Amino acid sequence: MSATKLILYDITSVLSDKAWSRNVWRVRYLLNIKGIQYQTRWLSHPEIEPELKRIGASPTSHWMLKAETYTLPVMYDASKKTVLSDSNTIAAYLEETFPETRSLRVAQSIEFVQSFGARLNESLFPLLVAPTAENLLPETRAAWRTKREKAYGTTLEAMAEPDTKRAELLKVVDDELSYRDVAIAATLINARRVGGADSDIWRALMEAHEGRWRELMSHFAQWEAVDVGIDSSCTGSTSS
Repeated sequence: MSATKLILYDITSVLSDKAWSRNVWRVRYLLNIKGIQYQTRWLSHPEIEPELKRIGASPTSHWMLKAETYTLPVMYDASKKTVLSDSNTIAAYLEETFPETRSLRVAQSIEFVQSFGARLNESLFPLLVAPTAENLLPETRAAWRTKREKAYGTTLEAMAEPDTKRAELLKVVDDELSYRDVAIAATLINARRVGGADSDIWRALMEAHEGRWRELMSHFAQWEAVDVGIDSSCTGSTSS
């Protein structure tokens, strides 16, 4: 395992190990698959913007809020004093910076991942946005909900699509593990952790495409480790 210390910023929640964010799971899976040492720094939603500004992270575009905003994942590489925003940017950085680790063909997968993310978000996001609010820390839920309902022009619950739309997802066929598989697994684990393993949406996903996604998640179970990490109140300065 690499001795380089990386800090992965993630969004805390009421889940036992806190990790739920789809985009952060892309990076977490990559780090775990590659065997790169890292530590998670947990932030609540109100803490994200001030902390990212403090360390010099760049805002990224939010596809639903339709604006540049401070969001996660963000990664800090202490060895290079480098701050990176956006899961795809971080993925490319890990592939380039740690060439001795397992390659996930990030460069060859980015176009697919971007297209896949947009299409799958259209199918899953309306179904998961309300449960996502309930998984956040109780004291942060109201502000998170208000901001998004204002941007979307409707309540979170009203966004849910008919059940028949739940299976309208992108089929992927690729026998060699790559970043595209990571992106799919990250979306699926988000659905399981936010919606619940007993939910209709999770059962539909696991039955889709002749059980291919069930097999994918069974394979990715070995890379679902989440470190205890540290809360923002315990952090020191990471900026130069």
